[in-house]
Amino acid sequence: QKNFVKWRPAKLKDLLRLVKHWYKEVLKQQYPNAKLPPKYALELLTVYAWEEGTDREDFSMAEGFCTVLELLGRHQDICIYWEKYYSLQDEQIGAYLKQQLCRPRPVILDPADPTGILGQDKNWDLVAKEAARSRWSLPCISAACSWNVQPARSVMVQVKQLQ
Repeated sequence: QKNFVKWRPAKLKDLLRLVKHWYKEVLKQQYPNAKLPPKYALELLTVYAWEEGTDREDFSMAEGFCTVLELLGRHQDICIYWEKYYSLQDEQIGAYLKQQLCRPRPVILDPADPTGILGQDKNWDLVAKEAARSRWSLPCISAACSWNVQPARSVMVQVKQLQ
């Protein structure tokens, strides 16, 4: 897990710290006894938002944070995975991964361990509610635009003609 973030730009790491701070100081304070998704799920969502939204070292922190908050509001559509350490094309693990990706949303596969879906059966609706409230109530981001990031990556489908 650490290697996944280790080589990322310093500013992305700052955005990750901001999201973790929001999780601890806002979300956990508001819902101290709720079964919330793990912080790591939000970290992966943040990395995904950055990769899909800009993938640049120099970016607007406000735009990045807004994007994460808006994606949290669309948790029922989230399907995120990385093929850095495993592949959907692999004969042994590919079929299993495809089953994982078909599970109820949100689906966030750990890039280091695709057998685990982060945050299943957690109170994502509470996270979405607080994310929406924070998105429009925090003066430092209320005027910021978010990146154009979809809650799931596009999937390439190869069609073969049968003879």
